[in-house]
Amino acid sequence: MGRADLRAPAEPDPKAQRAEGAAPNYLPPPKKQNQ
Repeated sequence: MGRADLRAPAEPDPKAQRAEGAAPNYLPPPKKQNQ
């Protein structure tokens, strides 16, 4: 699995990109902004 990632850098997994883009967007820090 690790080799496949390095072998196909131009074709990143859609799941990995979705998790990275959804993690910060899905869990916004409202407490820090409120304070």
